[in-house]
Amino acid sequence: YDLTQATRNYLTMEQILHQLAFETTRLVKVEGTFLLLQGTAGHLTIEHYPEPKMENSTLRGFLERVQTVGHAVLLNGDQLGDRHPDLHNLLLMPVRVSGELVATLGLLNKIGGDFTSPNIKLARAIAEHAGARIENAILYQQQLDSARMQTEMELAQNVQLNLLPEAAPHVEGLDLWAGSRPASQVGGDFFDFINRPDNPFMVAVGDVSGKGMPAAMLMTMMRTVIRSKSSSTSSEVTPERIIDRSNDELYQDFTELSMFATVFVAQYLPEGKQLRYANAGHSPVIFCPQGGEARLLEADGTAIGILPTSFSENHLLDICPGDVMVIATDGINEARNENDELFGYDQLLRLVEKLAHLPAKEIAEEIFRTAREFGAGQAQDDDQTLVVLKGAQG
Repeated sequence: YDLTQATRNYLTMEQILHQLAFETTRLVKVEGTFLLLQGTAGHLTIEHYPEPKMENSTLRGFLERVQTVGHAVLLNGDQLGDRHPDLHNLLLMPVRVSGELVATLGLLNKIGGDFTSPNIKLARAIAEHAGARIENAILYQQQLDSARMQTEMELAQNVQLNLLPEAAPHVEGLDLWAGSRPASQVGGDFFDFINRPDNPFMVAVGDVSGKGMPAAMLMTMMRTVIRSKSSSTSSEVTPERIIDRSNDELYQDFTELSMFATVFVAQYLPEGKQLRYANAGHSPVIFCPQGGEARLLEADGTAIGILPTSFSENHLLDICPGDVMVIATDGINEARNENDELFGYDQLLRLVEKLAHLPAKEIAEEIFRTAREFGAGQAQDDDQTLVVLKGAQG
């Protein structure tokens, strides 16, 4: 009862282990107590009361001994050897959670003599209580971690959604629509329209590797840098240069987090009804000429953050009335069904061909709907983002 009262108000593992060591020393009347908690990847948490008299390597040896025999170990006098002249007796108790040995309770030097049978029974009861309290601490930490992850995911999702354009701008000669469907795990998808009177209209679509807040923050940086690099009125502002200069500025940030980003940047040149684009490793990007066959545009450039110097190249593509370009992120083609089959590039290409006669908005909505129905009932762990450009009269 004393032990229950003494530990009931503590929730964290550190607090509980300290209080257990303190109360064990007091209740069993020993000179000191230690608790050895075996964590993941061999990590060992050690709690002493009072200050330790033995090295951690010695304590780890005691833990391994209990793990080997699987029950209490009582050592007296000569059994302890000459390495610990101040140690007269030692009682080691296994601590279990759901039947699994997770810790060892060690009691050093029984005050007044040897450990008696009642002492050992009391120590065993304390070890059982310790197992229950450790289990509670593990569950509490799991709840904290889950809440923290949920908060991080919501923050990342807010960052992502608040930065995406609410609507596509009106651009003479183009029918535009874009949208994004967040996944169960927030990724780094983004799209942006840059429409300045002194520069050609520009669209950018990208996908940062990874999930959660790191991906969301790098996505924010990517968007900001691309906008910055496209703000000049110089004729040198081309998709290729924007990508290369963005890589120059962001390479260090990406490599420090072992992440990268694919990005597709295109400018609309209304005089010749052309798209000038560069592709830094981004796929899928699909072009379907009016009445023709849809094809994937090659992702021939280097993704942002892969190499110190980016290698991308400008391409020109005629976009006549009725021609369609679909720029997507891989959450579309990598959607999975209940049989763990991918939606895939081929299905997406045929779908774009089938829908190419529709307005841009209807094309995008139908692609989203088809991908959603394909993966019905399955958790999709990647965002799905689409930008559709269709040549229009004007």
